[in-house]
Amino acid sequence: MQLIRTKGNVNKCTISREISRNSDGRNKSYKPDLAHRKYMKRIKGRIHFHKFDSLLQLMVDAFLKADFSPERDHQSLMRRLGLVI
Repeated sequence: MQLIRTKGNVNKCTISREISRNSDGRNKSYKPDLAHRKYMKRIKGRIHFHKFDSLLQLMVDAFLKADFSPERDHQSLMRRLGLVI
């Protein structure tokens, strides 16, 4: 661990967290390919945000023209989108 820390100038807590998060659960050994697979699995579980594209721009424009207020109209919007709270 000392070699990794000095070569990359990374805090030892970061290295420790990386090893504990990505080590093999059976024998506690660290394997880079396993670490990468675990990383990719964690990425897939994240909430991804949508980019502000032309469709979203049209939706925002429609809401602004309709004098939409998120605080006032939240419940009705959720019902229209089929998201019951």
